[in-house]
This record gives sequence, C-alpha cells and structure tokens, in this order.
Amino acid sequence: MVKMKKLTTAERNRLPDSAFGDPAARKYPIKVSSLAGFDKGQDLIYAKAAKSRGGQQESMGNLSAAKQKKVDSKANRMYKVRGYKTQAQKESSNKPKVSAIDEYMRNK
Repeated sequence: MVKMKKLTTAERNRLPDSAFGDPAARKYPIKVSSLAGFDKGQDLIYAKAAKSRGGQQESMGNLSAAKQKKVDSKANRMYKVRGYKTQAQKESSNKPKVSAIDEYMRNK
C-alpha cells in the first residue's frame, strides 16, 4: 500500500508557489514529485488530500468557496496530467468507481 509521505519544513520550503493549491498562502501542496524521494504517485495522494482538507476548511468557514474551487481545479488538473479521472468523470462514465490512488497502487 502506498502511503502519503510526510513533508518536512525544509522540503515544503523548497517547493515553488505553483506546487500549492493556494499559492498565496502556500497551503494544500499538490505537486511534490520534484522533491527527492517523492514519485509522481505522491502527487495524486497530495492532490486528493488537498481537495479533502480544502473542503473541510471551507465547511468550517476558514476558506472561501472561490479558493476551494481553485484548489479543486489544481488537484483535478494533476489527476488529468497523471492520466487519472476525477470522481465526477468516473461517475459520468458508468464504470465501477475506483479512486486514482487505488489505480496507482494497482499499477505499482
């Protein structure tokens, strides 16, 4: 099973602003594969986590709906770049629901 690797403060600081779902605040890292020890599958895991954490923060009133939409959009682009479908795309295709992380782990 592939697990989310923990980012150290030094690794997080090395990421460019564009690697975050909210670049201005440097929150919700999505693209971490540029770091040593992180592969492209970790990007998918971090993208999923960014969507989840952003949704939680929006529901608690700590993140605006507009910023949450941007976080989701960046995460969805990462799914597309890595060749995986978002949940909405899967549901519309009438195929059995399998998350991108499950697909990645099967191919590992």
